[in-house]
Amino acid sequence: MHQSGLKSRFGWKIGGVLIVGVIALFYTLTSEEDTPQATPAELRLAKAIAAFDPRLLSCNEVTNAEPTDAFNTCAEVAKEGFVNARHRLIWAYSRADEHQNWQEVFGLLKSLPTSDKNAQLLQHALMHLMGDSDELKLEGEEGIKRLVHKNYAPANVILASIYALGQNQRPPSSNILWLLRKAALSDPTVMDPTTLSLIYANQINGQGTIEQGAELLKESADDFFPVVTNNVAWFLATIDENPFHPTDYAVKLASAVVNNEGNENNPIYIDTLAAAYARNGEQAKAIETQEKALTAITSFDWSDATKQRVTAQYENHLAMYKAGNTLVEYELNISLPKVFNELKMSALDGLFRQYLRKITDPSTLKNNKDDTQPATD
Repeated sequence: MHQSGLKSRFGWKIGGVLIVGVIALFYTLTSEEDTPQATPAELRLAKAIAAFDPRLLSCNEVTNAEPTDAFNTCAEVAKEGFVNARHRLIWAYSRADEHQNWQEVFGLLKSLPTSDKNAQLLQHALMHLMGDSDELKLEGEEGIKRLVHKNYAPANVILASIYALGQNQRPPSSNILWLLRKAALSDPTVMDPTTLSLIYANQINGQGTIEQGAELLKESADDFFPVVTNNVAWFLATIDENPFHPTDYAVKLASAVVNNEGNENNPIYIDTLAAAYARNGEQAKAIETQEKALTAITSFDWSDATKQRVTAQYENHLAMYKAGNTLVEYELNISLPKVFNELKMSALDGLFRQYLRKITDPSTLKNNKDDTQPATD
């Protein structure tokens, strides 16, 4: 009996402890469930705030490499490893003025992470353009090719331009038109489909047809709605000779853009539709639509200076339509060397402009957490 009683009391104690433990665990788990957990975006924001140095804001005042207080402060934090500061210095040293320094640009580019394709392409392009030996130029060309293999649109444009201008160190490894088409269908902000359609029409090394240009314009207008769709419509409505598509195709594209919800009061799109009507011989509609474009300017989100400038431009368009004329912004016949040189320089400028982005204190981005990235490597 005595042993049985001890066993009973011992068992009761163990059971009581287990029950208390289960209850405690239940409340712990319940408490954890009730406590809000930080999202990945909130964790990134917290990391960015902790890493941010207020001196980085001085870089926003830097427009070139003139040794101002802002530049010196930006250079100081760049030396400490802040990537955003290095970005701004790359832009500053690349400006065409007395403070331009390509050695500094190249050194800063090399200091950036190898995962930065923008920096890698700029390094290779500068080696090819400015290398003082055939070996350096060839090394740059091969580096550009490697980025083409990664389907990086700016690399395609630069390599195609090098080939077209005869600046290559080795025989071309890719077709020029293939490179440009791939870039246009990947990123039309880098390779404008309307420019490529003109290259097709004018032929490069005997290659290219108007039909290929027409196909590219249609494919781009379909794939990149509404911006590229509008741009293609504007191109077709304002080229001096249009062998690509019937004039009513520009009306069709521009109408689709303007009639899309949210675009009906966009003066840019309405202006394109007016030009398309004029090119299609519908002068009355062109005049009516251009007047709508002028009205839409007043409520559009532009500065007063921009509104004034665009109003003057659109009034000129209206006067032309009232006189029975059409706009001409493009010419079918182009100088291919000039176009390819402009393409190359435009691609390089676009790469440098990636480093002109405004630096923002992440503590002010609490309502935009998903876009926050740490400020350092």
